[in-house]
Amino acid sequence: MRIITRNEWGFDGWAGGVPSSVDEKAQRTEFFTHYEGAAAVLNQTGNSVPRAIHRMHKANGWKGIGYGHVVTADGTIYEGRGFNLRGSHCPDHNTQGYSAQIHLGGNEHPTPAQLTAQRWLYDEACRRSGRKLAMKGHRDGVATACPGNVLYAWVKAGMPATAAPAGSGGATPKPPTLPTPKPTTALVVDGKLGPATIKRWQKVMGTEVDGVISRPSELIRAVQRRLNPSARLVVDGKFGPATIRALQRHLGTEPDGVISHPSEAVRALQRRLNLNRF
Repeated sequence: MRIITRNEWGFDGWAGGVPSSVDEKAQRTEFFTHYEGAAAVLNQTGNSVPRAIHRMHKANGWKGIGYGHVVTADGTIYEGRGFNLRGSHCPDHNTQGYSAQIHLGGNEHPTPAQLTAQRWLYDEACRRSGRKLAMKGHRDGVATACPGNVLYAWVKAGMPATAAPAGSGGATPKPPTLPTPKPTTALVVDGKLGPATIKRWQKVMGTEVDGVISRPSELIRAVQRRLNPSARLVVDGKFGPATIRALQRHLGTEPDGVISHPSEAVRALQRRLNLNRF
């Protein structure tokens, strides 16, 4: 299968130098599957997808796009770190863990072309490392919702390929029947930003689920990135007035920069979280 190289999709360079190389045969032991997050993005294709991820990961303070590769809905594979550069995708697994993102979110189901491409990447990574790599979802390495219940079930089923590669001339079978995510207990829409609401928010945003907004907070950083660029927030993880106002505008409530107890903004947030979206 053909991979769209970094130069082809418009890569603008690494921040702070090229990531270190990995000795694939000596160090690679795992293959991680990721997804984009809570938002529905399956309709996004083309060079703009890796460019957007690259910008976002730079904004995180990383060298740039952290995944080995990215696979869009049409089965196109885009090079990120590639096979032999150290990733930035899962703490404590960035050297031994190869990674690829299937570009979808929320409860979206991957296309057959995506699953075929991802399985090809896994097989190629195994070939290059000279061993069978452990199949893992992002949540196997850190507390996160990623790669979502649908993709995670596919990984645990052995990552079966379900479609002919693009351009192979083979017929594309019908999309696979994948497990429907188990329903979660609905939040009480009471406007109180308590541990249950924070945990659900963290799960939807794909950050560590501990029910606490720390100072700074990875949850708030994820929220700030989602609200940008229109909000023009500094991604510092601090839940201050500017971030709260941007959040309130996003939720369609009065932007006064204060989370009261109870809060109309939190009620609006709880209603969204009950739909597994932000």
